[in-house]
Amino acid sequence: KQSRCNFLKNNKKKETYMLSRVLLSSNKNSSFVRNGMPILLNVYKNNYSNDIEYNVEVTENPTKGPFAQTIRGLSCDCTWSSDEPFKFSPIPSKSELKGTNTGPNPFELLLSSLGACTTITVRLFAEKNNIPLERVTCKLRHDKIYAKDCDKCHSEGNTKVDKIEREMIFEGENLTEKDRKRLLKISDFCPVHQTLTSETVIVTNVK
Repeated sequence: KQSRCNFLKNNKKKETYMLSRVLLSSNKNSSFVRNGMPILLNVYKNNYSNDIEYNVEVTENPTKGPFAQTIRGLSCDCTWSSDEPFKFSPIPSKSELKGTNTGPNPFELLLSSLGACTTITVRLFAEKNNIPLERVTCKLRHDKIYAKDCDKCHSEGNTKVDKIEREMIFEGENLTEKDRKRLLKISDFCPVHQTLTSETVIVTNVK
């Protein structure tokens, strides 16, 4: 039986291959593949070490609210929170069960993962290619839309699909239009982006 860690590592190999195909299309980008990407991918590789059973542990925290969660990252030994919005009750028949807004909701956490990965990838690319990028910001939004209203979706008709919109903001007085186009192109190929847009298998076990 293939372990979870091995599955994730194999998936990262596929992402590295896909990313390299795009970046190697330009000679200027090839040095980033040789020198920069191994650094970035090593950060993610550390999160899939065989030394730990899981990467993230999520536990209820009823002292803060009925839906408050405490999240612990096992690779960094750090904690953060998640919750439902203030006064939001997902169960109409139990209106006393309301969110307490002690942290981002789960979809905001998902978007923040993509955003952080995107800006880290852009920053590393800018540093390796001496692009005068002073600051990068990524704004994200998630919606459920009908496939018929989506030009880029493979599904059809009234099927609901998830749509994530990103707005990239590149700051730097000396940035050229060419620089902005290169940064925008590389933003589509961060590892989390590749995970969200490729086939994903979720295996749930009970202990």
